[in-house]
Amino acid sequence: MENIMRNQPVGKNYQVTIGDNATGVAVGERIQMQVDQPGAPLTERQWLTTLLADFEAALAQATRLLSPYETHMALFHARLLRQELLKTETDGRPSTDIMMMAGTWLLTRTPSLAGVLLPLFMSVPATAVINQAGESMMKWVENRAAHYEVDGSPLNLVALRQVLSSLFDAGELRTLCFDMHIDFDNLYGEGKSDKARELVAYCVRHGRIAELAARCRELRPFAFVEN
Repeated sequence: MENIMRNQPVGKNYQVTIGDNATGVAVGERIQMQVDQPGAPLTERQWLTTLLADFEAALAQATRLLSPYETHMALFHARLLRQELLKTETDGRPSTDIMMMAGTWLLTRTPSLAGVLLPLFMSVPATAVINQAGESMMKWVENRAAHYEVDGSPLNLVALRQVLSSLFDAGELRTLCFDMHIDFDNLYGEGKSDKARELVAYCVRHGRIAELAARCRELRPFAFVEN
């Protein structure tokens, strides 16, 4: 700050607010810049709420092609899904039956939502909820993720996640993200397994899952040899 104040021209007033670890601060005539320190990481509930909002926004677009009755039913099942995924310990155990019913209806009647709904189910915080619901719900999610389609061709998202988690170390996973211009640190989660799961979910949401699969096949061809 001393250098900034020493170099300011006489008669010019600058307002500079600098947060911790700030870099690249510009000071000049008619320039006001405020650099704040990064915010705290999202909690699991905050991240899950964000993913639910993305899903509901996609649903709002999809309902334009549905009849009034189908729109009503789609919104009804979406509310049920939100209710179960956001249950707390005091609300009771998440219901497998309700989540499976809502998910099946939405994926069957609005298949265009698979690119948003499956990443939601596969996300780290949703997986924690699904684990509480029980094994049958986990198998339901894995079955649908294993039969995901990209441009009419099947792609097993579960197998792809397992390849990333088991056959790439943390440094290689970071390098893969760098090569794909994806911010590794912004992927939700802490450990390698979390990052692998969220990388798959991210690429599905952003229409880049075929690219991720192709890069994995190139880097670990032995993992994709068909029997």
